[in-house]
Amino acid sequence: MRIFYSFFFLIFLCCSACLQTYPVRDTPPIGKRLSPIPTFAHNKEVTLFPPGSFPADSNYFKIVTLEVKGPNFYKDLQKKMMAEGAKAGVDAVLLAEPKTIPTDASPYPEMSLSGIGIKYHNQLDYLTNFVKSKHIYHRVDTGWEQVARIDWSLDFKEQIVTDLTGTGDSILERYVKPYDLWHLLWEQNENWKYTFVNVRPQRSTTFRVLHRKYYIEGKQQKSCKFYFADLNDPRPHKARIYAKPPHTLSAPYSQTVLIMNWRPNGLLADMKIIPPKKAPKLRYSQTFKADGKCLGGVMQWYRKDGEHITFLKIAYEFYTLEDFQGPASPNAQYLPKEKW
Repeated sequence: MRIFYSFFFLIFLCCSACLQTYPVRDTPPIGKRLSPIPTFAHNKEVTLFPPGSFPADSNYFKIVTLEVKGPNFYKDLQKKMMAEGAKAGVDAVLLAEPKTIPTDASPYPEMSLSGIGIKYHNQLDYLTNFVKSKHIYHRVDTGWEQVARIDWSLDFKEQIVTDLTGTGDSILERYVKPYDLWHLLWEQNENWKYTFVNVRPQRSTTFRVLHRKYYIEGKQQKSCKFYFADLNDPRPHKARIYAKPPHTLSAPYSQTVLIMNWRPNGLLADMKIIPPKKAPKLRYSQTFKADGKCLGGVMQWYRKDGEHITFLKIAYEFYTLEDFQGPASPNAQYLPKEKW
């Protein structure tokens, strides 16, 4: 058996050495999304409302459409629907009338039960941990000047960058995006390709990305290699970034090394940035509230005498419950106040 698993793991490693592309999903795996509000699976009981009935608390959001099928036993379908609702992370499901599905394969018809999963406004506290925008400040002679703002969508798939001074874009391209771990390690779109290793080949459940390449109009712009002290820990302690200027892809690659330190809660504490030769070393460190929420970070030069000079500040703004519309009504479509 050990020989079999070793052989299987060797084949798997050979396959995973090929560059993979991220799948493009127009809709999530469970149902059709009706709102960009992210939800997470839970093990709480999901309330089912019969057709035509609605919650007493009308301040809720329509999140996702759900459907289950099975033998013609309504109670079994209800249990399935509750399980699907928990998997989708909703609080309750507004049920539609069940439908009978005729089949030639069996004399017993199947039944379909569908509904809309909803999330109550007063159960959205977890959204206050989501970053709504980043505010970038640059040191000038008179103090600190905000040069740019980065607004995030709730699903982290869209960033809207606003240059506030005419210099914001260049500062972001030079000092922020090249070292942004979300962009380097976690961003998933058609521009990225990757290789991975399966940490637990017998279970095929835990993957760790070791190498990613970023392409602009089909041409490689950067290559990122990640190093882990323990592959069971998803946080890399080191990365090597080989990159070209995004607008000069004919230029040679330059290497930057990132050394990361992490807090026990999984958030980045600080990162030492070793750029190409002759460029000064940098250090990015984050500040936190007593409850562990990150407030932002600062970028510093390393001077030869050991002194750090702060030249860039990043402040985080988080979502609040006031960012979402209410009260709701049973027939309304619910979205945050921002345009998505």
